[in-house]
Amino acid sequence: MAPTMQDPAVSDRASIFSPGHFDGRNIALIGNSVRIFEREDGNEIDGHETVIRFNLAWPANAGKPQCTGRKTTHMMVGGREFRGAEAAANFARTIEENSEVTFFSAKGDPAKWTLNSPVPLLPDNIYQDWREANGTEYGPTSGAALIFYLLRYNRPKALALFGMDGLKSRVWYKEQRQVHAASHSAVIEARYLKSVVNETPFATIVEYD
Repeated sequence: MAPTMQDPAVSDRASIFSPGHFDGRNIALIGNSVRIFEREDGNEIDGHETVIRFNLAWPANAGKPQCTGRKTTHMMVGGREFRGAEAAANFARTIEENSEVTFFSAKGDPAKWTLNSPVPLLPDNIYQDWREANGTEYGPTSGAALIFYLLRYNRPKALALFGMDGLKSRVWYKEQRQVHAASHSAVIEARYLKSVVNETPFATIVEYD
């Protein structure tokens, strides 16, 4: 079943989640593992047509663009970026100050947002499709959900994954952030990432020893 927006009117950029939106694109997906600093892949990352990052983890925050790259075309965020009036106002300013970036969200309820221009939401059915495809009750992290969407409903030319290690290390934008075991499974995430590379000829992932 093709993904749909909960409310197609939430944004004039809602077409980002129309099936085939990312067809033919050369995409780099940048995860938030601290292990991204073990390699200098910045130039390779910036060479991709589409560079997607997560949770407001801008390269400038890391201070090592030779590892993270500088380019950002899309930013996927979670509900905490707009939870409450103050957070929503700050997020609205972030969107305004970065007009060249397309923002979208992994989760949230647009009816409760206080933003003037809510960002598109990853379709709800992606999460159930993930559970069924992976035979699990655990939900995917934002990164896994996005990879799943890109591969199931699009035909990108290439998909390169950087800074992803299946939840085995800390994340670099908030080093003390804990992954809630009740929500996600590191084992299932790692298994999924491995299957993506093994079963998708145009997908690559940077391995961290």
